[in-house]
Amino acid sequence: MSDSVPVFKETLLHADFKSAGEMLLDGWTMKKQLASAISNTGIDNLYEIAISRGAWGGKILGAGGAGCLMMLAPLDSRAAVVEALTVGAKTEGFEAACEIPVGFVQAGAEIVTNSYGR
Repeated sequence: MSDSVPVFKETLLHADFKSAGEMLLDGWTMKKQLASAISNTGIDNLYEIAISRGAWGGKILGAGGAGCLMMLAPLDSRAAVVEALTVGAKTEGFEAACEIPVGFVQAGAEIVTNSYGR
């Protein structure tokens, strides 16, 4: 999986977000094969919901039950993916469900919001 990092970087540098999303999907599939505790039914259901609404792929961020599910999707599928994940998160019993805006910066990671849409 680590061999895919330079390729993933190149997809981002070339704004090939579809390929980046597909790589995230492949990575997620491989990661789930490493151990049964990588995911759970609720997360798997949300991931599948997003894919079924047009997302290319995604990644779980964070740990210990307090993370986020980041999905890459084409702009024309964005609203459907966000709506389906918001409803799906409530159905699956997750505490918070909201869209957190993201962007690319030169300085590395930056906190854009810490209010989680509230």
